[in-house]
Amino acid sequence: MTPQISTVIFDVDDTLYDQIFPFRQALIDIFNHPFTTEEIERLYFLSRKYSDDVFEDEQSGKITTEDLQVYRITQSMKDIGQAISKTDALMFQARYLYYQHHITLIPEVEELLNFLTKKDVTLGILTNGNKEHQQMKITQLGVDRWISKNHQFISGALPFQKPDQAVFKHIENALNLNKDTTYYVGDAYINDVLGAKSADFHVVWFNQRNRAPEGDVLPDYTATTPEALLQYFKANIS
Repeated sequence: MTPQISTVIFDVDDTLYDQIFPFRQALIDIFNHPFTTEEIERLYFLSRKYSDDVFEDEQSGKITTEDLQVYRITQSMKDIGQAISKTDALMFQARYLYYQHHITLIPEVEELLNFLTKKDVTLGILTNGNKEHQQMKITQLGVDRWISKNHQFISGALPFQKPDQAVFKHIENALNLNKDTTYYVGDAYINDVLGAKSADFHVVWFNQRNRAPEGDVLPDYTATTPEALLQYFKANIS
Protein backbone atom coordinates (compact mmCIF):
# COMPACT_ATOMS: atom_id res chain seq x y z
CA MET A 1 0.00 0.00 0.00
CA THR A 2 1.34 3.46 -0.91
CA PRO A 3 2.27 5.52 2.16
CA GLN A 4 0.65 8.87 2.81
CA ILE A 5 2.06 11.59 0.55
CA SER A 6 2.65 14.82 2.46
CA THR A 7 5.41 16.40 0.35
CA VAL A 8 6.42 16.31 -3.31
CA ILE A 9 9.76 17.77 -4.43
CA PHE A 10 10.31 18.30 -8.17
CA ASP A 11 13.37 18.47 -10.38
CA VAL A 12 13.19 21.19 -13.09
CA ASP A 13 14.89 20.20 -16.35
CA ASP A 14 12.91 17.64 -18.34
CA THR A 15 10.53 17.27 -15.41
CA LEU A 16 8.58 20.53 -15.24
CA TYR A 17 9.14 21.31 -18.93
CA ASP A 18 10.24 19.53 -22.10
CA GLN A 19 13.98 20.19 -22.25
CA ILE A 20 14.30 18.90 -25.81
CA PHE A 21 12.14 21.78 -27.13
CA PRO A 22 14.73 24.59 -26.70
CA PHE A 23 17.57 22.21 -27.61
CA ARG A 24 15.90 21.09 -30.85
CA GLN A 25 15.00 24.61 -31.92
CA ALA A 26 18.55 25.88 -31.33
CA LEU A 27 20.04 23.01 -33.34
CA ILE A 28 17.73 23.71 -36.28
CA ASP A 29 18.40 27.46 -36.18
CA ILE A 30 22.21 27.31 -35.98
CA PHE A 31 23.51 24.24 -37.79
CA ASN A 32 23.13 23.62 -41.51
CA HIS A 33 22.38 19.93 -41.11
CA PRO A 34 19.17 17.95 -41.82
CA PHE A 35 18.76 16.53 -38.31
CA THR A 36 16.51 13.51 -37.91
CA THR A 37 14.40 13.07 -34.79
CA GLU A 38 16.73 10.26 -33.73
CA GLU A 39 19.82 12.47 -34.15
CA ILE A 40 18.26 15.27 -32.10
CA GLU A 41 17.40 12.88 -29.28
CA ARG A 42 20.87 11.34 -29.39
CA LEU A 43 22.50 14.78 -29.31
CA TYR A 44 20.29 15.78 -26.40
CA PHE A 45 21.33 12.74 -24.36
CA LEU A 46 24.99 13.19 -25.29
CA SER A 47 24.81 16.83 -24.25
CA ARG A 48 23.35 15.87 -20.87
CA LYS A 49 26.10 13.26 -20.42
CA TYR A 50 28.95 15.61 -21.31
CA SER A 51 27.43 18.32 -19.13
CA ASP A 52 27.28 15.93 -16.17
CA ASP A 53 30.89 14.86 -16.83
CA VAL A 54 32.24 18.36 -16.13
CA PHE A 55 29.47 19.70 -13.89
CA GLU A 56 31.44 19.39 -10.65
CA ASP A 57 34.44 21.14 -12.24
CA GLU A 58 32.16 24.00 -13.26
CA GLN A 59 30.56 24.20 -9.82
CA SER A 60 33.96 24.25 -8.10
CA GLY A 61 35.32 26.93 -10.43
CA LYS A 62 37.89 24.75 -12.21
CA ILE A 63 36.23 25.63 -15.51
CA THR A 64 33.84 28.42 -16.46
CA THR A 65 30.17 28.00 -17.28
CA GLU A 66 31.04 28.98 -20.85
CA ASP A 67 33.66 26.21 -20.96
CA LEU A 68 31.00 23.67 -19.93
CA GLN A 69 28.54 24.96 -22.51
CA VAL A 70 31.09 24.85 -25.34
CA TYR A 71 32.38 21.44 -24.32
CA ARG A 72 29.02 19.68 -24.15
CA ILE A 73 27.75 20.69 -27.59
CA THR A 74 31.17 20.42 -29.28
CA GLN A 75 31.68 16.87 -28.00
CA SER A 76 28.10 15.88 -28.79
CA MET A 77 28.35 17.08 -32.38
CA LYS A 78 31.72 15.35 -32.73
CA ASP A 79 30.10 12.07 -31.73
CA ILE A 80 27.75 12.27 -34.74
CA GLY A 81 30.62 13.22 -37.06
CA GLN A 82 30.08 16.99 -37.10
CA ALA A 83 33.04 19.21 -36.19
CA ILE A 84 32.04 22.67 -34.95
CA SER A 85 34.04 25.68 -33.87
CA LYS A 86 33.90 27.50 -30.54
CA THR A 87 32.07 30.29 -32.34
CA ASP A 88 29.45 27.80 -33.55
CA ALA A 89 29.11 26.43 -30.03
CA LEU A 90 28.60 29.88 -28.54
CA MET A 91 26.03 30.76 -31.21
CA PHE A 92 24.17 27.55 -30.38
CA GLN A 93 24.28 28.35 -26.66
CA ALA A 94 22.92 31.85 -27.25
CA ARG A 95 20.02 30.46 -29.28
CA TYR A 96 19.45 27.69 -26.73
CA LEU A 97 19.22 30.35 -24.02
CA TYR A 98 16.77 32.34 -26.16
CA TYR A 99 14.41 29.37 -26.37
CA GLN A 100 14.87 28.60 -22.66
CA HIS A 101 13.31 32.01 -22.06
CA HIS A 102 10.22 30.69 -23.85
CA ILE A 103 9.71 27.37 -22.03
CA THR A 104 6.32 26.46 -20.58
CA LEU A 105 5.14 23.90 -18.08
CA ILE A 106 4.13 20.50 -19.40
CA PRO A 107 0.29 20.76 -19.27
CA GLU A 108 -0.14 17.62 -17.16
CA VAL A 109 2.51 18.88 -14.73
CA GLU A 110 0.63 22.16 -14.37
CA GLU A 111 -2.52 20.15 -13.64
CA LEU A 112 -0.56 18.09 -11.11
CA LEU A 113 0.70 21.21 -9.32
CA ASN A 114 -2.88 22.49 -9.10
CA PHE A 115 -4.09 19.12 -7.80
CA LEU A 116 -1.38 18.79 -5.15
CA THR A 117 -1.96 22.36 -3.97
CA LYS A 118 -5.68 21.69 -3.53
CA LYS A 119 -4.80 18.58 -1.51
CA ASP A 120 -2.55 20.66 0.80
CA VAL A 121 0.57 18.73 -0.21
CA THR A 122 3.80 20.59 0.57
CA LEU A 123 5.67 21.35 -2.66
CA GLY A 124 9.32 22.06 -3.38
CA ILE A 125 12.01 22.19 -6.06
CA LEU A 126 15.52 20.75 -6.08
CA THR A 127 17.57 21.28 -9.22
CA ASN A 128 21.25 21.13 -10.10
CA GLY A 129 22.88 24.01 -11.92
CA ASN A 130 23.98 27.62 -11.87
CA LYS A 131 21.81 29.62 -9.46
CA GLU A 132 20.98 32.48 -11.83
CA HIS A 133 20.37 30.24 -14.84
CA GLN A 134 18.10 27.80 -13.02
CA GLN A 135 16.26 30.66 -11.33
CA MET A 136 15.59 32.18 -14.76
CA LYS A 137 13.89 28.94 -15.84
CA ILE A 138 11.90 28.65 -12.62
CA THR A 139 10.70 32.24 -13.08
CA GLN A 140 9.85 31.69 -16.75
CA LEU A 141 7.76 28.65 -15.80
CA GLY A 142 5.83 30.68 -13.22
CA VAL A 143 6.42 28.09 -10.51
CA ASP A 144 6.07 30.70 -7.73
CA ARG A 145 2.30 30.31 -8.13
CA TRP A 146 2.57 26.95 -6.36
CA ILE A 147 5.99 26.77 -4.72
CA SER A 148 7.25 29.51 -2.43
CA LYS A 149 10.80 30.86 -2.81
CA ASN A 150 11.96 29.28 0.45
CA HIS A 151 10.95 25.86 -0.94
CA GLN A 152 13.12 26.27 -4.06
CA PHE A 153 16.65 24.82 -3.83
CA ILE A 154 19.33 25.24 -6.51
CA SER A 155 22.65 23.43 -6.14
CA GLY A 156 24.61 26.47 -7.33
CA ALA A 157 23.59 28.23 -4.12
CA LEU A 158 24.53 25.24 -1.93
CA PRO A 159 27.79 23.47 -1.03
CA PHE A 160 26.57 20.19 -2.58
CA GLN A 161 24.49 18.90 -5.47
CA LYS A 162 22.58 15.82 -6.59
CA PRO A 163 23.18 12.90 -6.31
CA ASP A 164 24.91 13.67 -2.97
CA GLN A 165 22.47 12.61 -0.28
CA ALA A 166 23.58 15.68 1.70
CA VAL A 167 21.50 17.95 -0.54
CA PHE A 168 18.39 15.88 0.14
CA LYS A 169 19.17 15.89 3.87
CA HIS A 170 19.53 19.67 3.64
CA ILE A 171 16.01 19.96 2.25
CA GLU A 172 14.67 17.52 4.84
CA ASN A 173 16.07 19.69 7.63
CA ALA A 174 15.25 23.05 6.05
CA LEU A 175 11.59 22.14 5.51
CA ASN A 176 11.27 19.84 8.54
CA LEU A 177 10.06 17.03 6.29
CA ASN A 178 8.92 13.55 7.16
CA LYS A 179 10.96 11.56 4.64
CA ASP A 180 8.59 8.61 5.04
CA THR A 181 5.88 10.65 3.33
CA THR A 182 8.11 12.71 1.01
CA TYR A 183 8.32 11.98 -2.73
CA TYR A 184 10.92 13.23 -5.17
CA VAL A 185 10.07 13.49 -8.90
CA GLY A 186 12.89 13.68 -11.45
CA ASP A 187 14.03 12.44 -14.84
CA ALA A 188 17.66 11.41 -14.20
CA TYR A 189 18.39 7.95 -12.83
CA ILE A 190 21.67 8.74 -11.08
CA ASN A 191 20.94 12.26 -9.84
CA ASP A 192 17.30 11.75 -8.98
CA VAL A 193 16.56 8.07 -8.35
CA LEU A 194 19.86 7.11 -6.73
CA GLY A 195 20.27 10.46 -5.02
CA ALA A 196 16.83 10.64 -3.44
CA LYS A 197 16.79 6.95 -2.55
CA SER A 198 20.15 7.31 -0.77
CA ALA A 199 18.40 9.83 1.51
CA ASP A 200 15.43 7.45 2.03
CA PHE A 201 12.96 9.57 0.06
CA HIS A 202 10.33 7.91 -2.07
CA VAL A 203 10.97 8.44 -5.78
CA VAL A 204 8.84 8.74 -8.89
CA TRP A 205 11.10 8.44 -11.92
CA PHE A 206 9.66 10.60 -14.71
CA ASN A 207 11.32 8.56 -17.46
CA GLN A 208 9.57 9.94 -20.54
CA ARG A 209 12.73 9.35 -22.62
CA ASN A 210 12.64 5.61 -21.83
CA ARG A 211 16.21 5.49 -20.53
CA ALA A 212 17.55 2.28 -19.02
CA PRO A 213 18.33 2.33 -15.28
CA GLU A 214 22.04 2.63 -14.48
CA GLY A 215 21.95 0.47 -11.38
CA ASP A 216 19.87 -1.89 -9.27
CA VAL A 217 18.07 0.69 -7.13
CA LEU A 218 14.41 0.89 -8.10
CA PRO A 219 12.12 3.92 -7.91
CA ASP A 220 8.76 3.54 -6.19
CA TYR A 221 7.11 4.20 -9.53
CA THR A 222 8.21 4.91 -13.09
CA ALA A 223 6.06 7.25 -15.19
CA THR A 224 6.89 7.16 -18.90
CA THR A 225 4.34 9.79 -19.91
CA PRO A 226 3.09 13.05 -18.37
CA GLU A 227 -0.37 11.46 -18.15
CA ALA A 228 1.00 8.55 -16.10
CA LEU A 229 2.77 10.96 -13.74
CA LEU A 230 -0.44 12.89 -13.13
CA GLN A 231 -2.56 9.79 -12.66
CA TYR A 232 -0.11 8.21 -10.19
CA PHE A 233 -0.59 11.02 -7.71
CA LYS A 234 -4.30 11.35 -8.35
CA ALA A 235 -4.70 7.63 -7.63
CA ASN A 236 -2.64 7.71 -4.45
CA ILE A 237 -3.87 10.90 -2.78
CA SER A 238 -7.42 10.70 -1.54
